[in-house]
Amino acid sequence: MLDKWAEAGFNLLIPAVRGATGETLYHATEHPVSKYAKDWDPLAVINEEAKLRGMQVHPWISVFRGGRSAFANAHPEFVGKNQQGETEDHFLCAAQDEVQEWAFSFFKEIMDNYDVAGIHHDYVRYNDYLCWCDHCKKVFKREAGIKMDEMEKGSAEWTKWMTMRVHHINKFVWRVQKESKKSGKETSAAVFASYPHCIESVAQDWVTWAHEKWVDYLLPMNYWGDKEKFNKLAKRHLESVNKSVPLFEGVANKLPDEVFNIDLFPEQLFELSQHVKTMGFQGICYFVSESLSDEDLKMIKKV
Repeated sequence: MLDKWAEAGFNLLIPAVRGATGETLYHATEHPVSKYAKDWDPLAVINEEAKLRGMQVHPWISVFRGGRSAFANAHPEFVGKNQQGETEDHFLCAAQDEVQEWAFSFFKEIMDNYDVAGIHHDYVRYNDYLCWCDHCKKVFKREAGIKMDEMEKGSAEWTKWMTMRVHHINKFVWRVQKESKKSGKETSAAVFASYPHCIESVAQDWVTWAHEKWVDYLLPMNYWGDKEKFNKLAKRHLESVNKSVPLFEGVANKLPDEVFNIDLFPEQLFELSQHVKTMGFQGICYFVSESLSDEDLKMIKKV
């Protein structure tokens, strides 16, 4: 498979090495190793093979989505909650120091033990309008002077809450970047396409990351099948970042669901890729590898 990707012109691979279970697809770890990696080290193998083919590797980490992990099972107080007190999509509470340390430990051990070009953030955010756990309620009451349930959208207290959430995400991104520079590695991040709304909804102010140089590459997940919406978002990405860091616009060819509604033939994927290139992006990130057929790869090579 790597031969096909290299032949198609890919120069960066982002293999998933830690998901919501907290189990790793690499061996140099203090955390549980996935059963799929017991007898081999997938990260070491793909990194070595990618180098032989002139490609770089940024291991993918699901940052704050770890609610199925042994860590979360042992510490249910660290799991994120919505206003109804329910968990959502396996998210942890990014406001808690223990969660930040747990998430950071994966980045640190990869940077210390693997000769990869960089490391990749995903789910470096909250889920929509989280978190309402006991810790967050307590801190908010102390800082704002009222209970979270009493704040009104658009109020000064609401603004304070938004600011607090963004701070916790920014703090993590900044810390990883600081450590990566010590290790001589790059950082990249998959980010919500819906900027600036994502600042409010998931506390992801990724344009600030770009201008502050807290990441080296940004990959906005612009997976929309609606061309007008795609173009509107893509243009906003370019204008907002303004070449502060390279932008690799994220595109998909097979997400035929009610949200994204995209199901492209190879020729359509080629047209979309050419369009992204002519808009002025520094690269394209294709989601996801298993959706790319041999015909798709032939078309990508033409770009």
